[in-house]
Amino acid sequence: MSNNVTKADLIIAASAHANIPSQTAALIIEHLFGSIKNSLAQGRPVTLVGFGAFRVNARQARQGRNPQTKQLMQVPGSKVAKFTPGKPLKAAVNR
Repeated sequence: MSNNVTKADLIIAASAHANIPSQTAALIIEHLFGSIKNSLAQGRPVTLVGFGAFRVNARQARQGRNPQTKQLMQVPGSKVAKFTPGKPLKAAVNR
């Protein structure tokens, strides 16, 4: 059994904490995640004060090696989402 917190776990916790139906909590969480995703897709960072910041980083194209054939190959550049925790989150994790 995994110790990972899933989206369903977040919905249950939000529903219980706010005393709202789970369907309402699910809609809120879906919209929150969708807003973060859409902002990042547009290249706009998302800052949640006290929690952290999401931003998009560009990875440069580079030379790689195929592990099976050992041949050199070109790995194309890409964009990746990066999360940087805020100071209160860091403090809470390091308690």
